[in-house]
Amino acid sequence: MSQFEEFASVDKQKKIKLDHQDNRQHARISLRKKMGENLALACDGITVTLYRKTWWSRKKLGIANIKDIGIGGIGLITSVPLKLEQVIEIQLQDQLLSAEISRTGSINNKLHFFGARWLAADDNEIISMINKIQPALI
Repeated sequence: MSQFEEFASVDKQKKIKLDHQDNRQHARISLRKKMGENLALACDGITVTLYRKTWWSRKKLGIANIKDIGIGGIGLITSVPLKLEQVIEIQLQDQLLSAEISRTGSINNKLHFFGARWLAADDNEIISMINKIQPALI
């Protein structure tokens, strides 16, 4: 037995599959407590406020519920009509981060799921928002 036989080769290592992982560079933390539950009935997650930045100020669009979050982006459920590539600002407590809508999906005629990627240049801002959410996961 050679000294390298104890290590699994790269192609034999277990691969972790995450839901909706297409095109993601980073894993996301799910806030869903019951993964099998219908999204329209799910009451888990954290409520945030959505804004659209205007030339002079911010316009409140409405509220959304975070379903998953990570360094790469965020998954939201909302009744606010958003479009692909639309830039929004997400406020959690006193923190505001910009994101671009990159995925859309209809849950029912009033609720929609949106995936967005962060536009923040500094990962520390994103980590700060994730840290504000972590107490809700315990």
